[in-house]
Amino acid sequence: MFAEILKRLVATEQLAQDARTEAAQLRGSFKNRAYLFNQATTNGQGVGGPTIVGVVSVPCKGSGIFLATVKCSQAAAAATEVVTMTVTGQTGAGALTINGGVGAGTLGPAPAGGYANVTGGNAGNGLVIAAGGGGEFTIDTQAITVGTAAVGATFSWSGIIQNQFAAVEQPFTRGNNVLLVCKITNSATNRVCNLSMSIAELP
Repeated sequence: MFAEILKRLVATEQLAQDARTEAAQLRGSFKNRAYLFNQATTNGQGVGGPTIVGVVSVPCKGSGIFLATVKCSQAAAAATEVVTMTVTGQTGAGALTINGGVGAGTLGPAPAGGYANVTGGNAGNGLVIAAGGGGEFTIDTQAITVGTAAVGATFSWSGIIQNQFAAVEQPFTRGNNVLLVCKITNSATNRVCNLSMSIAELP
């Protein structure tokens, strides 16, 4: 009888521990976010591309499903120019290394192991994801032809991202990096861009 009671107590304690672990992971998800707000590149993309102009990234800690937004504009883009803006996702294991950003660190809030920055390199160089990424997949892309009476090109996207596109839920792997990437291809001269980007793990 005593052995049976002890067994039940141990099982109950394990369930309680599992619940505490899950709650901690959910709390982590609420805080697991990185973003850029109204940040300008110090240089843009010349003719050609695609060039990575902005990246936000966080490590996957909980649900593996993320809410993300991107707004990118080139205020100087002139009539008849074609500006193609593309949003992609990447995921990978290990330490994240991204070269070519403005300054030594991040421009916006990001957790340990995360990243939030825009390109600071010469036209056409952009950001380079040297380690911790991979498995890239396209989320959205749009070619914007600037109208004859318009100045500038603006692209915006928001939605839910998971690990690749699938008809069923397919979360990112816990512990892996999750990257939101913005790329630009231009038909005309070098243009500085302005970026707002965010990524946050859902509970």
